[in-house]
Amino acid sequence: MAQGGAAAQRTERWRGAVKRAVTAVVAVTGRPLQCEMCGKQLFRSYPFVWRGRLKLRGAEVAEVRADWDKNDRLTFRHVEAEKCRG
Repeated sequence: MAQGGAAAQRTERWRGAVKRAVTAVVAVTGRPLQCEMCGKQLFRSYPFVWRGRLKLRGAEVAEVRADWDKNDRLTFRHVEAEKCRG
């Protein structure tokens, strides 16, 4: 039983390390996404669809508001109004 717990801990450490590495790579090489109102870069991301859902790898580090516009286009804005001077 103790070995099973140790294996689970190693797996969790490994997953955490991989997640941090992927986040670092996306922060450097991802597609920049800007605020719709002011044009400032909010974050860098790799958008992809997984199991019928849109995933934005890299968006977990930003506080943004996402919305669909009238042309079914996904748009992003700052959550806090003082950060956006649009």
